[in-house]
Amino acid sequence: MKRTVLSLLSLLLAASLTFSLSSCAVKISAAELSAGYSRTATEKGEVDETFREAYLAFAASLFRLSWGEDAQVLSPLSALYCLGMIANGAENETRRQVEETLGMDLDTLNKALYAYRTSMFSSSECKIRIADSLWIDSESDLTVKPSFLQTNADWYDAQIYSAPFDGKTVESINNWCKDQTDGMINKILDEIPADTFMYLINSLLFDAKWENKYEKSDIRSARFTNADGTAADAEMMYSEESVYLTYSGSVGFCRPYAGGKYAFVGVLPEDGTTIDAFLSSLDGAFLSSLLASAETTPVSVGIPEFSAETGETDLKEPLRSMGIRDLFDETRADFSAMVEDRGLDVYCDYIKQKVKIDVDRSGTKAAAITWGAMRKESAPLEEKSVILDRPFFYLILDTENGIPLFMGTVTELS
Repeated sequence: MKRTVLSLLSLLLAASLTFSLSSCAVKISAAELSAGYSRTATEKGEVDETFREAYLAFAASLFRLSWGEDAQVLSPLSALYCLGMIANGAENETRRQVEETLGMDLDTLNKALYAYRTSMFSSSECKIRIADSLWIDSESDLTVKPSFLQTNADWYDAQIYSAPFDGKTVESINNWCKDQTDGMINKILDEIPADTFMYLINSLLFDAKWENKYEKSDIRSARFTNADGTAADAEMMYSEESVYLTYSGSVGFCRPYAGGKYAFVGVLPEDGTTIDAFLSSLDGAFLSSLLASAETTPVSVGIPEFSAETGETDLKEPLRSMGIRDLFDETRADFSAMVEDRGLDVYCDYIKQKVKIDVDRSGTKAAAITWGAMRKESAPLEEKSVILDRPFFYLILDTENGIPLFMGTVTELS
């Protein structure tokens, strides 16, 4: 009988809120070991075209395979950070499958994610922050390898805590999450199972206003045609933009957030093409070609105010379909780079994600949580128009690096 010994959670949060983290102290009932694992690596890494193309392929496949009626928005970036941290404990065939699926070795992935995190643009009206923490049960009979902890310190800047896994630690973990997400996620745990010995948490906050604010006259009532053919009332936000996209019958646009480093990308499939049919051809090459098609030309844009929320999207089967199999196999997983002497007893039980996103006249706020549980044994210049008044695909895009932080679909409004 296998029992849970390790849960790795990656929180990705995007919120259009004002941060006030310095206004109150975070109550942490745990010994912080971070000082013993400060960054020793000197390399900075880079976000190059190889990483970008590999990421787009990963993001498109994961979204396509995860998409469903109850899972219409995903953060592939959160999923990648979570998967990367888990995979750093893997060895041999388990590690090889992850690297082959991602199209790069883990050393390259770690450096690219570090470079991306440390170079992300942030301002008073477009705030982004990533934080990581690792929590170890001080009373566990398992010993986490120092090299695994050092890898997390070097590339994920992880805060490392040690404490008995009791009610106080539950409160501490929840307080850390609440603080890092500015109150958007107040609690991720009710209790810690007796056989859990570690939590690894990644948080990313995103807060962005529109670069060009909507005036009252820009917001008008409209009708949105749902996927089932019914009509719904919508508050449509109209504007004139300057970046037009077109590829394989689909048309789209970019509307920038404050600072111009991130943008909302709206994509309208060819008329008569369902979202299901559109997604069937979604891959890294499609995303790359779509983004590369950008041309500077006037385009009339309409975006409905909308909100989307998932329950728990299980990423285990999509990742298995992509080629990451042994990671989740209790008889084949090799996590000997994570724990002393017992790595062959450990496997990843699941990786799940929750996401919420709100797009309105002020800007965009979104929240996603990704967590994994580990177990062991014991054209010409002319006016264009893209009005998103029927099912559409969208990205929250890092325009400098061409990296989507979120991707989703809107198939109906209520």
